[in-house]
Amino acid sequence: MTTVRSSTSRYSRLQKRIQEHPLGFSLLPKKFSLRELQNLYEAILDVKLDRRNFRKKFFSMDLLEDTGELETDVPHRPGKLYKFNYDKYQKKERKKWFGIDF
Repeated sequence: MTTVRSSTSRYSRLQKRIQEHPLGFSLLPKKFSLRELQNLYEAILDVKLDRRNFRKKFFSMDLLEDTGELETDVPHRPGKLYKFNYDKYQKKERKKWFGIDF
């Protein structure tokens, strides 16, 4: 029983932390699509997120950099690839994550 409770508590902690800190970007490749980013958040938070609101939220933070590249080897229309701008995040007046409250 301890193992189940412990892993449930760790999962809850991960869900809380990913909404409070930009740690999700450490779980993605250096260059990622918004689809990959949204899939990651949906998997961790265990919710379905609205595509437009999700993108609007992340673009409003002004911490994503368009790499000018597109996804390759995908069975769907290739999406743009982005990078998380850690330098810009570190230089923000408030180094606290803006919070993701979907």
